[in-house]
Amino acid sequence: AEDGPKPAPVLDAGSSSSAAAAAAGDVDMKDADAGAAAGPSSAVVAGAQTGRYELTGVLTHKGRSADSGHYVAWTKQADDKWVLFDDDELHFKTAEDVLALNGGGDWHMAYLLMYKAVTVPEGAVPAAAAAAPKAGAAGDSQAQPMKAE
Repeated sequence: AEDGPKPAPVLDAGSSSSAAAAAAGDVDMKDADAGAAAGPSSAVVAGAQTGRYELTGVLTHKGRSADSGHYVAWTKQADDKWVLFDDDELHFKTAEDVLALNGGGDWHMAYLLMYKAVTVPEGAVPAAAAAAPKAGAAGDSQAQPMKAE
């Protein structure tokens, strides 16, 4: 008899994960290759979701306890520069400053992270993918329903 709950099933994404990682429920994630469109179902579409997210803002708390301290906002601007908004003061920061937000003691601790979905840019669509017929288009024999005779 087994004790405890059973582990959740692991999705097999065709990876060659080790047996230990599979037993632990880990899934090996891989980047999609935009240039390897195998057919209409995998065509790259401008504006499509990539599954990636870009950090655009961080709300931090600076202080030793929740009862005392100060909240500030770090935001990423369109030119990829960061600005720290501290009440009525603005401080220009670098990406390295944001990555150094490790919290603890009198230093900033991240409370809220804001992300923006990364989409496929307009110019990134390969010519072959852009010219590929849509699924279900005329002449696509795989998309035609079978009729019972």
